[in-house]
Amino acid sequence: MKYITVTMDNGKQEKLEILERIDINNKHYVIVAPEDSDLAYAYRVTVNGNFEEYESIGAGKEFDAVLKKYNEIVANS
Repeated sequence: MKYITVTMDNGKQEKLEILERIDINNKHYVIVAPEDSDLAYAYRVTVNGNFEEYESIGAGKEFDAVLKKYNEIVANS
């Protein structure tokens, strides 16, 4: 299992498990979840040198496209 650590809006750092990596239109995303939780989040991934940066995507067309792709992957596995 792979994990990322992100700083939440409240300033708290949270360790999130990467459930899936998704590519859509040359953009990279991860679906992540806290341990022992049914919640999941979508983050856009940007490569900056040797590091990956993660930016949360909120509701909207981008989120809907990522959710649709993730549901297709889950349905086919």
